[in-house]
This record gives sequence, C-alpha cells and structure tokens, in this order.
Amino acid sequence: MLAVAAYAIALAALSLVEYALGRPLGEPGIGRFVGLTAIPLSLSAFYLLALFTFGFEGDLAARASMVPPRLFTLPITTSALVGWPMLYGTVSVALLAAAARLAPWPEGVHVQAWVPLFAAVVIAWAQVFIWTAYPIRGLRVILTTGWLIVMDFVLLLGHEFEPPAFLMSVILTPLLPLAYITARASVARARRGDVPEWRGLSRRRAPARSRGSDRRPFATPAAAQLWSEWRQHGWTLPVWVAFVLPFAAGLMFIAGDTPVFVLISLISMLVTPPLMATFVGAALGKASARGRDASGIPPFLATRPLTSAAIVMAKLRVALRSTLLAWVLVCVAVPLALVASDSLSLVVDRVRSVRDGIGTPRTVVITLLIVAWLMVSTWKRLVMSLYVGLSGRPWLMRAHITGTLALLTALVLASDWIHDNAGVVLWNVAPWIAGGMAVVKVAATGWASTRLERGGLLDARTLVGAATGWLIAVAAVYALLVWIAATPHVPRQALMLIAILIVPLTRISFAPLALAWDRHR
Repeated sequence: MLAVAAYAIALAALSLVEYALGRPLGEPGIGRFVGLTAIPLSLSAFYLLALFTFGFEGDLAARASMVPPRLFTLPITTSALVGWPMLYGTVSVALLAAAARLAPWPEGVHVQAWVPLFAAVVIAWAQVFIWTAYPIRGLRVILTTGWLIVMDFVLLLGHEFEPPAFLMSVILTPLLPLAYITARASVARARRGDVPEWRGLSRRRAPARSRGSDRRPFATPAAAQLWSEWRQHGWTLPVWVAFVLPFAAGLMFIAGDTPVFVLISLISMLVTPPLMATFVGAALGKASARGRDASGIPPFLATRPLTSAAIVMAKLRVALRSTLLAWVLVCVAVPLALVASDSLSLVVDRVRSVRDGIGTPRTVVITLLIVAWLMVSTWKRLVMSLYVGLSGRPWLMRAHITGTLALLTALVLASDWIHDNAGVVLWNVAPWIAGGMAVVKVAATGWASTRLERGGLLDARTLVGAATGWLIAVAAVYALLVWIAATPHVPRQALMLIAILIVPLTRISFAPLALAWDRHR
C-alpha cells in the first residue's frame, strides 16, 4: 500500500510540474506510456494478486486450499483469517487502479470511475477461487484462469460501451460481501481439514492401488528433493503466465488496426514469462515450511541428507521444466490472440519489411534467437534470485523485486532522453562499462568457486566442468553475434563482452553459498 501511495504521489507531482511548465516532460510517445503506465501498473497488479491470494506459497494445481497451513493454527477466528487479507488486498488494488487515473494513457483511452471497484471485485473472487479446496487436481487453475479471462472481457466491454459509473457500482458492490462470505465458508472447511473428493473417481482408482501400483520409492534423496520442489514450485510460473496472458493480449482487441498497440500487446505477451519469473524466482528460493517473515530455512530442510549444491541443483532443474511449460503456453496463446483479434496481417507485414531489409536467413535466425533469449531469460530470472531467497532475508527478497521493477521503469523512461541527448556519449563509454562489469563478474565467480571448493560444496572436477561449459556457451553466443552484426561499426571486443555478460554464471554460483551459510549459521 505504501508503494501504491508513492506511485500515486509521483504521478501527481509529475502532473503538477508538467502543468506548471505547460508541456510534458519527455516525449509523449510510446516510451512514456510503457514506462509510466504499462510496466508499473501491470506488474504491480499481478504481484498484488499473487501476494494477497498466497499464490506464491505452494502448488496451485493441488486440491487443498492455498491458504498456508501455518495460518490455520493461529489463535484467531476464521472471519479474521479471511477478512484481513481480503481487506488489504481489495484496498491495495483499488488504490492502484485509482492511481492509474493519474497515469498517462494513449489518446482516447482513460480509466473510468468504476475501475477501482472492479479491481477490488476481481482480486476478492480470485482469493475465493484460490483459497477453496477442490475434488480433483488442477480444477483451481481452470476456474481461476476462466474467472480472470471473463473479467478481462468485461473490462474490454466496459471500455467499448462506457456504462454509467452508478450502474456499474450497483452491479459490482454486492459481489464484495458475497466473496467474503464464500471465502469464509471455504477457508472454514479447509481449516477443519475437509478436502472434497469425487467418490466415483476414488473408487475407480482403488483397484489399481490394490494391485501394487503405488509410487515406487525414490532411488536417491536427490530424486525425492526434485519431486518435492516440483510439487511446491513447479506449477507456479506456468499458472501465473496463464493468468497474465489474456490481459496482455487484451490491448490487441482494444487497439483494432493500430500497429503500435498491437506491437505493444505482442511484446507484452512475449515478455510475460521473464517478468513473472522475477516474482516467482524469489518464492522458488524460499522453503514453504517456514513462516512468511521468519528468516532462515526450516530444520526439516536443513537436516535432509543432501548437500547444499544438490538442493540448489534440484531447484535449477525445476526452473528449467517450469520455463519450458510456460513457453508452451506462450507459443499457443500468441497465434490464437493474433488470429482472434485480426492482427496477424499487421505482424506479418512488419516481418516482411524486416525480411526485405536484412534477408530471409538473418530474419529467421534473429527471430529464433529472440525467442531463445526470452526463454533463457525466463530461466535466468527464476534462478538468478535463488541466492536472494536462500539467504533467509525476507527484506532482501522484497528489495530485489522492487529494485528490478524500478530499474526497468527507469530504463524505459530514460530511453527517449538517452536517444536524443546522451546516445553518442553512452555508445563511446559502453565498451568500458561492459568491460568493467565483465571483470567484476569473472572475479566474483572466481571467488565463489574458491569458496565452493574450500567448503566442500563442489569438487574441483565439477567446477572445471562447469567452467568449460560456460566457456563453450560464451563462444557459441559470440559466434552468433559476429554473424548477425558483421559490420565495422560494431567492434568484436564489444560482442565478446556482451557474450560474457549474457551467459549466466556468477549469481548461480552464489546460490549454494547462500544456502550453506543459512543452513549452518
């Protein structure tokens, strides 16, 4: 709520300064809209949605309620257990929607007066669906995604027809107390341990269990840890990507035949996995058994017969599987959105213009590289913050997410100014900056490798193999960059520095150290 208030104050101050000067600060183009409106509002809204529904706390596809079991043991009534998260959640998103009225929007687009109430209803009923226990696995994902898609279309229809605010208030206001009553009943049943089950399905599965088809014992503790990590965190990113994609695609239906906004919507869909991975990555580094504000890993995890490196490796493998599943959803959703919104021809025309300029081979390779880079970036966003989550410092996790969002917004806002005023200067000093970052990265990795070997977390053979694989990856990326940017205006040294900085190394090596430090302190 403090962050939302700060955002609203910043927008109000910006509006006052622009009013006093009689002109907008910066170019009133697409960069201004994306930096001040699209990125902060969309990411903040979905982060608040995940936060107040406990969406980062466990397996979204499970049958049991998503309310953490530790909260069921608190000496408070179920009314308070449901009421306070619902109150804070609805107020926070309503304030965020109200702050959106101050943000810059494209010409002809504005936030109507009933949107804050609409946002409160959306998160309240999302809490209902996520806190309810279900008879079959995966039903929560289907119902919650369907609810968000329906609300997305309601918002689009409201933008199209602009109904009176009084009428929408009369329709939406009764849904809030109804959501509270429904959530209270669902959480009360979950607090008693009541998880519904379809008897017909359980009877049909019974003969199979009686024939000895139960799960075989895990061959190694590492296999058991991998299964546990997937059950806790594997579905989180794909499910949240499935939630966000319909909203990211909504601008295509609003934009009509406007190429700029179709392109923005397409880019939003493509960057959804890496952006959501920024939020999910901090949760992947947490252990679900510890309290929300408690520091350190729980003894149940600390005493498992696994090294810290093995625990981190299980998280890395889960992140890879989760990334692949999330991108399967993107690869299905993007063509469907382009066809359904009649925007496919606009994108095809843009691709053809690029092909005419650089040729078909480079167009194909660059397209594949962009998709591959986005996929790798998604995996990196999941695992790069492991050392933050495994450090056992909740404030560090929140600061990491806030800092990432603020940096991304600042870069987008500064892009026009850099292009107009400081582009040449930055182009001249960029190699020196990249060189310094590369030296720091290699030095930090060398220090971490030494600590890993001395602490017995990884042996020398494993470290040498990891370093060899990293060098091969850097060489491959460098070769691709040289082939794509074969021009005398781009020096080869700059391409090598880019390859060194792109391939992940340092922060992954810090994850076992953070876990070992938190495990043995």
